[in-house]
Amino acid sequence: MAAHWVDAGRLRELDLPGCRFSTPFVTITRRDRRPHRVLEAFLDELANQS
Repeated sequence: MAAHWVDAGRLRELDLPGCRFSTPFVTITRRDRRPHRVLEAFLDELANQS
């Protein structure tokens, strides 16, 4: 998310032990939902972040 600012030299990562966190995401969708390309892409991206 911050790659633009890191690439521009405006931000840098602080590699501090014990200062990392993760945030789990949960999604709920209808079982009988129609296929939706944007929703499918979003859900695929979330699944690939773990």
